[in-house]
Amino acid sequence: MLLLTLAWRNVWRNKKRSFIITFAIALGLWAGLFLVSFYNGMIGQRLDSALRIEFSHIQIHAKEYQHDYELKFCIPESGQMMEQLKSKDSIESVSGRVIAYGMLANARGHAGLKTYGVQVGTEKSLTRLFEKIVEGDYLSPSANNEMIIGRALAKKMSIRVRSKVVFTFEGMEGNLVSTAFRIVGFYETHNALFDEHNAFTNISNLDTLAGIPGSLHEIAIFVKPGVEIEQIQKHIQKEYPQTIVQTWKDISPELSYTSSMTDQIMYIYMGIILLALSFGIINTMLMSVLERTAELGMLMAIGMSNYRVFGMILLETFLLVASASPAGFALAMVCIQYFGKHGIHLEKYKDVYQNFGYSSTIYPTIQMHQFQQVISLLIITAFLSSLAPAMKAIRIKPLKAIRK
Repeated sequence: MLLLTLAWRNVWRNKKRSFIITFAIALGLWAGLFLVSFYNGMIGQRLDSALRIEFSHIQIHAKEYQHDYELKFCIPESGQMMEQLKSKDSIESVSGRVIAYGMLANARGHAGLKTYGVQVGTEKSLTRLFEKIVEGDYLSPSANNEMIIGRALAKKMSIRVRSKVVFTFEGMEGNLVSTAFRIVGFYETHNALFDEHNAFTNISNLDTLAGIPGSLHEIAIFVKPGVEIEQIQKHIQKEYPQTIVQTWKDISPELSYTSSMTDQIMYIYMGIILLALSFGIINTMLMSVLERTAELGMLMAIGMSNYRVFGMILLETFLLVASASPAGFALAMVCIQYFGKHGIHLEKYKDVYQNFGYSSTIYPTIQMHQFQQVISLLIITAFLSSLAPAMKAIRIKPLKAIRK
């Protein structure tokens, strides 16, 4: 206890110097934590958007469909499978789709397009694409030959709401099938590339044209919160071995890798910042030791062991870091909570963000285990920063130091 009191007084002997380094540590902590929370928010929004609009949690296809996206490769007994999946307690929503790859054309141009024939009612609860409609209306369950397309594609082809387009694709027999669709709405997600190449229509319009009425190419599943996706995927795969069942991680491994890197990114950000701060801490503690050479020599001369001197310098370093940490954590939490609620708006760079599939409005967030990891890094930094000053202190020769 005496050593702790002595160390605390030594830290604040030079108040100006100690205040400067504690301010630097607090500022570094704030910057590191806020950068981590910004990255978390950006990746979290990308993942949520991708799951809700592009992938869902689990997708089921016919085995052959993954190798050759032909219309004939439909899921066997898809109707019965849909009913069985809907009855499972662990599944939140299920929707079936027919998919056709073809060409969309109007008087002003043409573009390659992936068109989803969706079950409008169930798709609405699964993807919530209706929330992304920025002009016009969402699909009607009973209307014929309606289509919604991305705003990016509409701009590219100068398409207006209520105008007609022609969609052409290869039918079951290898012949070209063409039909006119009326564009009833434009959607806009955070992924401009997705918006430019994907359209949606009622499944009853597309499966009849394709010559596969009542069949499905894809069953998309969203599981309930707290349910292990991989376990559900394995269970469904075992139950329906004639299909291939994939999680979003299998479908988009690059997105899975990106989302799993949040902790690694945190270590990189905080590691760089704390490494820079450690030089300031070492410099401050070395100056403190050099200024107190005679005093330390006197303490050692009257019986203070090297271990206690080493421990005192170690304590001083930890107390210096500990004095700054609460302010750094508090400042970071205030900023994260404020911007987590109101968002950081980067509308100026909206096109750049959307080209990579990210939202231009970021809501920072941070997880409790990341705070714990930062505390561990701080302890390691404080310990390593104390070694050089502590070693310098125990090398002091008492007689020589007293004579100075």
